Amino acid sequence: VMRLKSVVKKALRIATNAGASPVKAKTIQEAPHRFGFLKKSLRIRVKLYQADTIGVAIIGPKSDYVRFK
Repeated sequence: VMRLKSVVKKALRIATNAGASPVKAKTIQEAPHRFGFLKKSLRIRVKLYQADTIGVAIIGPKSDYVRFK
């Protein structure tokens, strides 16, 4: 049972990440490009809720991104 749960969890993460990829690509395309830091720092983070049955993709700048001009 535990093995099946981890397989389902991994499949949900992969599917959620794949679904968020076009959104991330469009966000990168539309991001302001004065210096390009936002474009470089965008990442997808996947959260699973309610006993690993709901997957949510959070697309935004990585919190520990260090920029250099």
